[in-house]
Amino acid sequence: MNRPLLFTLTRGYVRLDVLCKFIRIAISIVSHWRLSMRNVFWYLHRWLTVKLARGKGYVNIACSSSQTTLGQALAGGRTTPAPEVAPVGATETLVVLPVEDNATSSGTVMDEDDDKEEGEDEDPPRGLDTVPIIPDVVNRYDRACQLRGSKNNKKLHLPCRPGSFSFAENPPQGWTACTHPEGALYYYNSRMRVFTDADLTSKMIATQINLCARKLYDQAKEKQKWGEDAELTLEIMEEGGKEVCGYYFARHSCRQLFWLEHIDVRKSEHVNRMVHRVKVITKRSQLKYAMESQYWWHCALFPNHRRLPESVLREVKQIIMHFNGEVLLSDASLSPFDIDQLDVFLTLMDAMKDSINQTDAHTIAIIGGMMRNFCRSKHINLCGQPGARLNADQSLIKRSKLKEENSLKKRVWVYLRFFLVLILWNSPNAHVKALRRIWVDNVIIEPRWKNFTAQLNKEWNQITVLSTVILACSRSTSD
Repeated sequence: MNRPLLFTLTRGYVRLDVLCKFIRIAISIVSHWRLSMRNVFWYLHRWLTVKLARGKGYVNIACSSSQTTLGQALAGGRTTPAPEVAPVGATETLVVLPVEDNATSSGTVMDEDDDKEEGEDEDPPRGLDTVPIIPDVVNRYDRACQLRGSKNNKKLHLPCRPGSFSFAENPPQGWTACTHPEGALYYYNSRMRVFTDADLTSKMIATQINLCARKLYDQAKEKQKWGEDAELTLEIMEEGGKEVCGYYFARHSCRQLFWLEHIDVRKSEHVNRMVHRVKVITKRSQLKYAMESQYWWHCALFPNHRRLPESVLREVKQIIMHFNGEVLLSDASLSPFDIDQLDVFLTLMDAMKDSINQTDAHTIAIIGGMMRNFCRSKHINLCGQPGARLNADQSLIKRSKLKEENSLKKRVWVYLRFFLVLILWNSPNAHVKALRRIWVDNVIIEPRWKNFTAQLNKEWNQITVLSTVILACSRSTSD
């Protein structure tokens, strides 16, 4: 190959490489510009929403001293405060106690120089769209909130006033900052009985939460679905590329959730999580324990300012004692916990007697978590239904015969399994039988799964020790 041709090809390759790099840089710049402009438009929209809300006086709703509570408004304008316990004749429940509007959960008093709300107008600005959710959808344990450091952190001025003993951030007026025993921060409005995990220190988010609460309570008033013991939970989330506000109402007298619209449990994207483990649901009564499981999870998520009734503690203790005896008497117990865990729970029950009729967030969180698992187990096993599962090995789903098109796959699997059984000295059959006892109706029986994994670990440790001994012997023999 002559030199001019080689030089031409080399120069063309260099130009092509430069052109490709230029195209990649241009694409990255355009992508970054689109992302930046989208963020700019999003912040501009939120800023305009806050300005519009402030102009019409709907930034901090239901916080004025002259305004009645939502329970009073929906009850026809009565001025008596909401009761602290359940209605007469109902089961004792974990109703939230009223708290001071200007106090945090730790009892520290907030500063009095908070912004005062302006007068209200007749036409409030429209907030986020609301969608029905359940407590399982509350994204508390998966939030991507990370602290970002910078070089300017050393220059920040953090004043500490003389005689100041409050280190809490001031939430919006009417809201109380609560700290979950696990450390999570949430907010509670004692007048409206609203809970939220949203960061209300942001004025834009606080505005959206207040607007959604007002809209939902207005709808509840129109449909007459509000009760003296009901609570509302709000969760800002993304759906379909836009922000929406998920909500649910919890009623303590019947330990159930309710919404303000008709819901098809199977078709609802968020509510469907409540029954995802049960494939066959033909009656509304099958949703009883699924709903109660979500109610107890709601109590576990927001345990502050709740009292523990003696009847609830007695009920939990009776359930634990029953499962403890069932595990001892039967090898196919339906208990969601093993015998060691149940013994620990019984010990905790005796220690919790000091928390009866007291506002103990730690005890309420533990009780709510245990009852959630017990009710979920009753839902999966169709407790109280015809044909309920009475032992862990019982299947409730009728298996249909394999179709003709799957017969070839079945024969191939039979031959492969027979070959593996021969070369592995029948060990696959033992593991298949154990797995069938663990996996029943697409549900894992957790105590059996723990025993199975513990047995496998024990076998692997024995094989490792034996292999080490054989290797040492072979090396000594070779030397």
